[in-house]
Amino acid sequence: AANPLPPGATTGTPTSVTLTGATLTATVDPQGDSTSYRFEYGTSDAYGLSTSDRDAGSGTGPVSVSVPVTGLTSDTTYHVRVVATNAAGVTRGSDKTFKTLAPAKAPTVTTGSARSVKADGATLTAALDPAGQRTTYRFEYGVSTRYGSVTPDGAADGTGSRTVSATIGGLVA
Repeated sequence: AANPLPPGATTGTPTSVTLTGATLTATVDPQGDSTSYRFEYGTSDAYGLSTSDRDAGSGTGPVSVSVPVTGLTSDTTYHVRVVATNAAGVTRGSDKTFKTLAPAKAPTVTTGSARSVKADGATLTAALDPAGQRTTYRFEYGVSTRYGSVTPDGAADGTGSRTVSATIGGLVA
């Protein structure tokens, strides 16, 4: 009789990564022997955390496996590997890394000076940083702090400050 083989284990790329979670993926080949697997993960290649053991079956070909994990810290790089075990031994998949999403940041805006001021119009300006998010903006204007008039919405995205403007007309001299 042939000697049993240790399982095959290939760490996959995590999917469905969010602020505080991800789905860990791998391929496990039981090599014809009853095999279990788990994922080890953490903020270094010392891991420190693991999922519970799960059954990969006893087939003779690779099977795709996945386990969702939660409770992760946002905007953090994690290391992960799959560990498969059967009667013939333990196989550790290679180390992979992924980064949880960063919380969205609010845009920043600073009202600038009016330019090209005429008796009946002007160009309104502002410095806007969309902070990496698709951002809509508009200018409010009027003869008091109650404003009363608005420009059509504009849009900006990306990071870093940029000047945005809108031309208004129909003002009373």
